[in-house]
Amino acid sequence: MTIYPFNFRLPAIYKIVNNITGKVYIGSTINIIERQHKHITKLLKNLHINKKLQNSWNKYGKNAFTFIPIENVNHSNIILREQYYVELYDSIKNGYNIVYPDSKTEGTLGYQERIESLLKSSQKYKEKYPDKVREQNQNWKKKNNQHCINYSKNYRIINLEKVKATEKLYRLKNRDEINRKQREKRQLLKEQITSS
Repeated sequence: MTIYPFNFRLPAIYKIVNNITGKVYIGSTINIIERQHKHITKLLKNLHINKKLQNSWNKYGKNAFTFIPIENVNHSNIILREQYYVELYDSIKNGYNIVYPDSKTEGTLGYQERIESLLKSSQKYKEKYPDKVREQNQNWKKKNNQHCINYSKNYRIINLEKVKATEKLYRLKNRDEINRKQREKRQLLKEQITSS
């Protein structure tokens, strides 16, 4: 058996295996530990986007599933390697994958395209409803400015209180120091008087 070292800090292909049925979900990620946590959290809360996987999880329970890292990959070929494993395990027909991975779905490379799509839809909204957008921006600025003003006032009050407390402490320390020095001087004067 060949053992390949696995680095959890690199992008990776992983599988979620149902140990009872043998069905598999194949995925790719740039942070495997975070991705595993997200899958488990969503599945436990019954909020997973993949209904095939969610239904199986609900039916067999969490102990029936295993999360297994398969391979570390480069960013440039992450989708290709995910596609390879989806075909290898036939995880669309006989597993939990819903769609064939490509750059427009959940794959890492699709992230930029999703951002671009959101920006385009935002721009269309701004063009269609410019007055509404302007009003929303003005309301946001007013709210944000008021928050900044309140924060600034509170910050100044807190700092002023800290400064006053520090000055008082300094004065007390200085007063104690002055009193100690005055006592020492009086003691010296008494000693000089008694010795002469």
